[in-house]
Amino acid sequence: MRILILALSVCVAGSAVAQSVPTSGHAFPAGGAAGSTFTARLSGTDWTPDVRFVSHDSRVRIEPLGLPGPVLVPLPPYWLAPKSSLNDPGLPREVEARITLSADLPEGPVRWRAVNACGSKGSGLFMVGRGHEMIENESTTGPRKLDRLPVTVSGRLGRIEETDVYAFTASRTGPVVVELFARRLGSDFNGVLEARDSTGRVLAECADTSGRDAVLAFDAKAGEKYAISLRDVDYRGYHSFTYRLHFSEGPRVRACFPSAGRCGQSGNIEFSGHGLVTGAARLENVNQKMTFPAQPGPFIHTFDCAGGMRVSATLNAVAHSEVLESAMADVAGRLLVAPAGVSGILAPDNDVDEFRIEGMKGKSVEVRAVSTGLPSTDLVLRMLDANNVVVGKGDDSPGSTDPVMAVTFPADGSYKIRIWDQSGANRGASVPYHLVVQPTTADFRLEIPAVFPLLIGGEGNLTIKATRLGGF
Repeated sequence: MRILILALSVCVAGSAVAQSVPTSGHAFPAGGAAGSTFTARLSGTDWTPDVRFVSHDSRVRIEPLGLPGPVLVPLPPYWLAPKSSLNDPGLPREVEARITLSADLPEGPVRWRAVNACGSKGSGLFMVGRGHEMIENESTTGPRKLDRLPVTVSGRLGRIEETDVYAFTASRTGPVVVELFARRLGSDFNGVLEARDSTGRVLAECADTSGRDAVLAFDAKAGEKYAISLRDVDYRGYHSFTYRLHFSEGPRVRACFPSAGRCGQSGNIEFSGHGLVTGAARLENVNQKMTFPAQPGPFIHTFDCAGGMRVSATLNAVAHSEVLESAMADVAGRLLVAPAGVSGILAPDNDVDEFRIEGMKGKSVEVRAVSTGLPSTDLVLRMLDANNVVVGKGDDSPGSTDPVMAVTFPADGSYKIRIWDQSGANRGASVPYHLVVQPTTADFRLEIPAVFPLLIGGEGNLTIKATRLGGF
């Protein structure tokens, strides 16, 4: 039996039961380095003087430094004409808080929650980093100067028509890569990144029109000055439009194929990234022969590339068999025996890959697919019987566009697994993926609410959700 425990706190409601439940919103800055302590402004609605803050990770401590401030209203300029009738976001309040991040925290998101006597609703998010961090000074005008790269800047587009500009001097000749984290923080804006040289000439630009965050790369020369600008695609701005911009110099790995291999297995891995061969700001490929570790699990592979620079990528060692889709026979022979994994590449323009699996009535399998290339990919899974009747569908898994599909076979026979990219954003580009088929046993999963409001000295009914797994 597997139990998924989501409960983090039990909230107590007394005389304030008629009041609204506090919600959690954005944090500014939207992150910090592991092992650091910094001051941030946390936001939310329906906060009272007794509001407290808890983290979903015990290695994060949040201490309020005061009471909730006034309601934050939008600052000028304001929209005119038709846009003036658009609904504004909610009106939050902010609290200054001291956040302490343990040194052993991994890179990635951490969720936090505002609670008071009425309970808690929703959660906020900030990111944990591992390198040099800076915070945008919102009181200054003009370009903000970056003292060195790599660096991660936490900022926000607080007003309509706001454009944030960051200036730096390149320390080496080669690619500079700028990656935006906004949508992944829950910020409701589509960023536009633009790179200019010291004369104001546009070197590169990238607009995140698909809501997946933008990545910009351009060639820089040592000693030259450059400016990176960020704005919303519709020139919107608001208190909650927080972001993180990561600046790096030199080659960088964006993807690898295959991204997984059987423990102890040797083979060639193709790494794709900016400047891996020539050091230029374009996507290039390089092959590395390597042996996967004896123990299963993710690991970091580091190697030398252009100009003697060292780059790294995360791969996965697995205990089950792994094959390349290109090494398999025609469709009739593409048989997968669970547990098994396959690394494949969808050809440009609406390619569909198909595999076979033999099923027994009442038995169950779980099929997962992970995109190992372009971030704009949105994979889809389907399972069909011998008559091409769909018996299983897999789309976005929680918090990801990578699909998962659980199927209980309705009858003995041969079934087909199909995978394709439905994003429409990768026309003319190949899409690498990793697909895993695992047998599932009869089991169940229990989930309880994240928050359970309870009157002091009272009783309540706790709803527990049971999910059947593997034909249980």
